[in-house]
Amino acid sequence: MTTDPATFDPADRQCWIAHGRRPEHAEVLASVWKDYPDLPSDAPLHECMARSRARVAALRPFNDAIREEAERERQRTNFACIEKRVASGQIRPFDQAILQARAEHGYNWDAAVLYAQGRYAAEAGWGPRDFSAPPGETSPAYAQGFRDGGGCFEDLFDVARRSYAAAMRQEDRFPAPGKALVSRPAPSSWPSPTDAPRPALWSKRTVIIGAATASNAAAGLMTMLQTQPGHEMAHIIIADVGRGFRAWRSAEPAQTGNPADQLRALFAGIEPDDLLIIADGEDLAWIDRHAGMLPLCRTMERTRNSAIQQGTVRISVCGRAVDHQAAMALMKRSPKITANCA
Repeated sequence: MTTDPATFDPADRQCWIAHGRRPEHAEVLASVWKDYPDLPSDAPLHECMARSRARVAALRPFNDAIREEAERERQRTNFACIEKRVASGQIRPFDQAILQARAEHGYNWDAAVLYAQGRYAAEAGWGPRDFSAPPGETSPAYAQGFRDGGGCFEDLFDVARRSYAAAMRQEDRFPAPGKALVSRPAPSSWPSPTDAPRPALWSKRTVIIGAATASNAAAGLMTMLQTQPGHEMAHIIIADVGRGFRAWRSAEPAQTGNPADQLRALFAGIEPDDLLIIADGEDLAWIDRHAGMLPLCRTMERTRNSAIQQGTVRISVCGRAVDHQAAMALMKRSPKITANCA
């Protein structure tokens, strides 16, 4: 049903219903307007003002009842939301404190929230901070929650005691991680080699190659390496997942052992300047697991063995240092360089 605003009659309950009022509300409004209708437009001003004040006074109980009803609905909805959340398994200490405040102390919604704030502050090891009250004061609900949470307003060392207890609970909940065994970046995070050559002799170069890469005949990495003059002086190590580390072309067959002991033996007596990792997948993860045993070098890099980067691998393995014979000739010419590189 619709009504014309120009013909709206406040004494007619149907007009109020058409504007969205509930029937019981429309009945009260129409009754008040019947008892206190508007005076004619030519009535004295003081009489019109008196009539308006009388109508407002008559409607005050009705407006108060609507406001109280809305407040009850708000609190019912808020508590219902918390109950639904707890019932669904989303258990939060703050929500539980709100329900506890209503069940044990009979608090309404606003007081229950203050209670939960006080309890949360006490359990977290904080001092009382009730922002709903004037400075230096605390509302009764907040004070009750603070005491129920273990707080004490009279204890001088209360905050220190509760802060320590809260820290202990936090450590129990989130235990400190164990001591890291690796004190340097893992080889998987090392940068890729660049195309620029580096003045490193073969005797100062160490290459760790994954067993899968070394056994890949199609890639031809090991064959390509054997064609490089001076490669016999390099230290080439094969990383075999589950078995350990062994020197390339070792006369002894690969045997399962302690990888840490194997790496110590392989790096004994040498101080490499250049360490290159050529591995991927499980081999790289195996090397990462024992990265703490690798020496710190001036250059530490890892190739990415994709099909697109095969050219980079070739450059990294074979062309990353100056020619061995040229380097030896340079050392013979300069005694200072010879002394530094010896």
